[in-house]
Amino acid sequence: MYEYDVPEEEHIELPQSPNKLFSLAVGLLGDAAATIADSALVTAREPAELATLTFAGTYFDAYLQSQLDDFAQGEFPILASASFYLGGNPGSSKVLINQATAPEPTVGAGLALLTYRLLRGDLGELPDGPYQQPGTSVLSNLSAYLSGEGSVDAVYNPAASIRKDAYESGDGRELLYADLIAALVSKKVNAAAVTILPDASGVDIDTWRPFLGRDGFPRELWPSQQRICEAGVLLGKSALIQMPTSAGKTRATELILRSGFLANRFSLAVMVCPFRSLCHDIRSDMAYAFAGDNVVINEATDSFQEDLSIAELLEQKTVLIVTPEKLLYLLRRTPELAEQIGLVVYDEGHQFDSGARGVTYELLLTSLKLLLAPETQIVLISAVIANAPRIAKWLLSDPDLVVDGTGLLPTSRSIAFASWRNPLGRLEYVDPLDPEDVEFFVPRVIEKISLEPRPKKPNEFPLEKNGPSVGTLSRPQTCRQRKRGSVLRPQGHRSQNLRGRGRLVRAYGRIRQTDRGV
Repeated sequence: MYEYDVPEEEHIELPQSPNKLFSLAVGLLGDAAATIADSALVTAREPAELATLTFAGTYFDAYLQSQLDDFAQGEFPILASASFYLGGNPGSSKVLINQATAPEPTVGAGLALLTYRLLRGDLGELPDGPYQQPGTSVLSNLSAYLSGEGSVDAVYNPAASIRKDAYESGDGRELLYADLIAALVSKKVNAAAVTILPDASGVDIDTWRPFLGRDGFPRELWPSQQRICEAGVLLGKSALIQMPTSAGKTRATELILRSGFLANRFSLAVMVCPFRSLCHDIRSDMAYAFAGDNVVINEATDSFQEDLSIAELLEQKTVLIVTPEKLLYLLRRTPELAEQIGLVVYDEGHQFDSGARGVTYELLLTSLKLLLAPETQIVLISAVIANAPRIAKWLLSDPDLVVDGTGLLPTSRSIAFASWRNPLGRLEYVDPLDPEDVEFFVPRVIEKISLEPRPKKPNEFPLEKNGPSVGTLSRPQTCRQRKRGSVLRPQGHRSQNLRGRGRLVRAYGRIRQTDRGV
């Protein structure tokens, strides 16, 4: 309700208090953290289910956003962030921990502050407290390990010591945070670039070490990037990579390019983008990523003339960013260039379904496929699409060369329908897997405003029967909902809330289902 700025007098009264689920959420989070912390040991614990962590994170975040109690402003953002991080949603975790305030050093004997620091990546020294020495060791040793200097045992040992002491003499809060700290350390070590990249790329850690300390270099790999490494793409294997929006595509592309350059598999890589504006954006990203390296970032224009020198392209390591039309022109004009290209990255593969430009893009890629050398590594980056195996078979001659991005959204999304049967419209949120199942609704959030009248008729916005006008609501004067960047669509059109993991009303709906199951 607060997210959509619904007046308080119109808020829906909750028939039951969500406080009854607090113990359940804490228990689920604690048990999952303990399971992850014990993952390196021989135990009888079953693997933690991501659904339990997602439920816990959604509950804490929903309670926080509902503003039911002031006490939730303290530790709830930390617990929610930890739940999402351990559950494989680093984007949601980062958003929540950036909104949190640092807890007092006395909360949980200082372990709450240590958890907060781990989630934020603030690896400086801790203030005085019962766990100050081992906690500072965890942070400093983790920082050294992520930079390629330390050892795994140096990170694990102080975390295990904290957990042992908490189990022996700590209270319930210390016990919870001790499990969270051990689980976070385990997750961070497993996701660290220093852990994954040497084996994934065939390049030793000494070669990678100078890049690990750079600003912007991914010292921790997100789930989608980890999956790319597991598929052998950094070793030179072609693939169709499905990456949801905001899943770390730019950094993944950097890793693919840098791995090839460091392993000396190629000196010329080409990035093909369907739009010139996108070429400009990618050039800026790559120029920042490779600043200070002996790598040239070159963007060719779309004019059909020689605006770059082929000889210069081959003199040093180069990333050439072009539209498909320009690359086709270059290969036809200079066929020998095809033998020098070691990697081609096709961006925005889902644009095949975007009308005329998509058809043109597909035809151009077909022509390029005939001109490129057979041994050239081909990487097609796309959003999640339904026919990925068919596209992989067409472009790569192997339907199994698909890096599946299903379930790798860095943040959760909700789907809502806009219903406008009364003077003020409402949003009806549905189960993403079953649109017929309405989970909750938010009333009285869509309203008309009068614009400057036209000569012969009044001018209002939006119109109930005009889907695009409802879908473009984006300003406070046209809709009370504007705090999280949702997109509204009329009844029959789906919409996804980019930050809408649901608030209390949604969490409560799911909580009731869980409660019945319990």
